[in-house]
Amino acid sequence: MDYKLWFWIVNIVLTALRFLIIGKINLNIDKVHYQLYTESLGFSYFDHSLFTTYLIKASTSIFGNNEFAVKYYGTIKESVFGLLWSF
Repeated sequence: MDYKLWFWIVNIVLTALRFLIIGKINLNIDKVHYQLYTESLGFSYFDHSLFTTYLIKASTSIFGNNEFAVKYYGTIKESVFGLLWSF
């Protein structure tokens, strides 16, 4: 089997598994900081990127203020970077 096809299949399966479990696992300290930053958006932060904070704010406004919404962006980001790595 072609390695690129195998890579796509593995990435899609892992993304589906991530979506199944992200709402069931509690937030870690880093994700809690992101969630707190979204409550008072600023221009920059000391140790976190501005873009990440705004993306998490967008997902929490769509899905509500819960663990799934905070972790949604990270799951999408990991999948996209994995697919880009295959090229």
